[in-house]
Amino acid sequence: TVEQNISYVPSLLNGRDRARTKAAVSKWMKIVGLDEELKERYPAELSGGQQQRVALARAMATGPKILLLDEPLSNLDAGLRVQLREELKELQKKLGITMVFVTHDQEEALSLSDKIVVMEKGVAVQTGTPREIYFSPVSRYVASFVGKANYIEENGRVQIVRPEDVWMEMDPSGAYTVRSSSFMGAHTLYELENGSNVIKADLFGREGSLFSVGDRVRAGWGNRKDGPGDCHL
Repeated sequence: TVEQNISYVPSLLNGRDRARTKAAVSKWMKIVGLDEELKERYPAELSGGQQQRVALARAMATGPKILLLDEPLSNLDAGLRVQLREELKELQKKLGITMVFVTHDQEEALSLSDKIVVMEKGVAVQTGTPREIYFSPVSRYVASFVGKANYIEENGRVQIVRPEDVWMEMDPSGAYTVRSSSFMGAHTLYELENGSNVIKADLFGREGSLFSVGDRVRAGWGNRKDGPGDCHL
């Protein structure tokens, strides 16, 4: 049952003191957001989110200094993943323990972490804060693994431009044509082509969703002021 799962280690620590063990179970159930009425339920009678909360409470009840979480949210639906992700972040702050969170979901990594380690073929290729990893990737692998990226070649050097830094304007004589459009709700992903040259753009809000496949556009990145410093793609 839920109670037996969570009480396993506290019962070993408390011996025959069942009152302390029960108190420990109630404490951890409350911390991870499980209702007391679930104590006698078995795993098959719980939702996926409840099962993950039980597993977390069982692990936390051991009093760890470091907790390894190996893709704990991978089997949950999108809405519940976001909810539990935020709860994990608050729990980590409240308890003040180190959590090692293994994930292939870049949003989870960026939103949860104080420090990120990006691995390539078993080797740590970059370690840093989420902002450092995202805005200053050390290689194409890191740039493409954490977020999406355009690679703009200028003066013999390749510069990384994130799709959300690309702007677009309707222009019948524009150099680019909208090749694809993927509406994602809060933002819209576009692919723009000019011959063999293809770039990605990620525009937000209602205004950003108004472009259609086949539209001719003017596009660039950085500021929109004409003159020196404006870099058109």
